[in-house]
Amino acid sequence: MIVGGLDWSYDLSGVLKGYALDDRGGNGIVYSTHVYSWKKNWQEKFLDVAEKYPLFLGECGAPGERLSFISPEAHEDASTWVPDFLGMVQQKQLNWTAWSFHPKASPCLLSDWENYTPTPYWGEAAKRALRGEKFEMKQMR
Repeated sequence: MIVGGLDWSYDLSGVLKGYALDDRGGNGIVYSTHVYSWKKNWQEKFLDVAEKYPLFLGECGAPGERLSFISPEAHEDASTWVPDFLGMVQQKQLNWTAWSFHPKASPCLLSDWENYTPTPYWGEAAKRALRGEKFEMKQMR
């Protein structure tokens, strides 16, 4: 069973505060988080959980432009967020899948359906990471 947290599956901090699910049937529980470039406090929100429980980053990414529902002070440019995020994923050896494999559903991995061209702000780096390129986390969020 895959279980997401609060705040659109981002916040798993309650798991370590007494709200972990009991796997009495022994079928397995994996916690899932959705990490985007406007989400902060990685350590508290999901990395602490990853030290004790299986974790899957079920959605993640950074948009090319600021989204209207993200306040200007919360928005971080993909050019700084993406390398740090991928570096953190690699450093912590987390399981992840990028979002979104659609040219109109941000943060987009693709810019078109014809050639499946990776977007320069998210798709290219995600593709390079999946091919084994190493990224360095310079700043924890």
